Amino acid sequence: MSHVLELTDEQYETLLKAAERDNQTPEQLIGRMVAALADAQGTVYFTDDELLRALGAGDDELAELAKLERQTGIETEDWFRHLGVSEERIQRAQERAERDADA
Repeated sequence: MSHVLELTDEQYETLLKAAERDNQTPEQLIGRMVAALADAQGTVYFTDDELLRALGAGDDELAELAKLERQTGIETEDWFRHLGVSEERIQRAQERAERDADA
């Protein structure tokens, strides 16, 4: 059995770019993500770089972020704010990380 997912052009472009960076097809990337979900029993952890790549950041942006973090101490949350992630969403992610750390 197979299923079809509908994505906007922008969502597909983001997926395609992320897959191409890792020399994969979009289908392979989604397959890896689904496998990670299954392996983690619903909880998946990504490094900052993986998360930023999923949001569309490339090597140049990651290198720039690493440089800025070293020079200024800017946190990943500040980068998310720069990308337009809402404070509410950042707060939810921080709370989830704290709960997971306590578990």
